[in-house]
Amino acid sequence: MVSKETSYMTERQAAAFTSLSVHKFRQDRFHCRGIPYVKLGRAVRYSVDDLRAYMAAHRITPDNESD
Repeated sequence: MVSKETSYMTERQAAAFTSLSVHKFRQDRFHCRGIPYVKLGRAVRYSVDDLRAYMAAHRITPDNESD
């Protein structure tokens, strides 16, 4: 069986990756919403796969309607 290794980012790296603030990530965790995360003691990590999935799920594609 082949296992796929998952990469993780710190909250600062995740904030830079998504162009969101660290404060936004902290508020989302406090309110139990937003991107899934992993707690390792006091350290918080975000899966790159989860970050990409979250961004894809919130993608908006405008209709190509002409006037």
